[in-house]
Amino acid sequence: MGTVIIGIHGLRNKPPKYILAGWWKKSIGEGFQAIRLTPPRFKFEMAYWAGYLYTKPQNPFVNDPQHPQFLPDPYLPGCYFGPRDPEAFGKKLSNGIKEQLIKLIAGKSGFMNIEAVSHVILHRMFEELDIYYHKTLRDTQGVMRPAKNMFREELSRLIYKHRNKNILILAHSMGSIIAYDVLLHLAPAVPVHSLITFGSPLGFPVIMKKIKHELELDIKEDSP
Repeated sequence: MGTVIIGIHGLRNKPPKYILAGWWKKSIGEGFQAIRLTPPRFKFEMAYWAGYLYTKPQNPFVNDPQHPQFLPDPYLPGCYFGPRDPEAFGKKLSNGIKEQLIKLIAGKSGFMNIEAVSHVILHRMFEELDIYYHKTLRDTQGVMRPAKNMFREELSRLIYKHRNKNILILAHSMGSIIAYDVLLHLAPAVPVHSLITFGSPLGFPVIMKKIKHELELDIKEDSP
């Protein structure tokens, strides 16, 4: 049957698809080496949607930080795989302060759950999320279509392409929202072995509300 790992990237511009896919695959190999396991044989595919938003990808050879194609965080091999620093900023905060910050930002009564404010935050801080939920883009045929349909189709196509394999999806940041939506709406009949998310905003109330709205579920003040 074979195994395929499908990665779907997050916010902002990215280097070309072939470079980004190569970096992800190297990172996966490093992970296995860090826990002293031989990486299994697998095929890697990248669900790449940055090309719909940016006409010119980031370029690892551009050195000017002011250049629109400058890549601030190129891939570097890992050099430390031990436990995180116990004196990290998050651990310096008392539990009470951390709880209040979480409530303020992402709680039911927090500003991310206020409709007017949440739309401003989506637009200013997460422009791609605003585009995903509310805008149309021109596809490769020159037709204006909902952005969310175009982004979802990138992942859906790969899932159906490998429907007879064991599928693992790695979803980063906004990619986790796209992956969640695809598994619900476009590819529910294709068995996916695992979905792993990292840096995911799926738990933000404003995101949960949009998911419930699309599923035509009743949205109540006391619902999770």
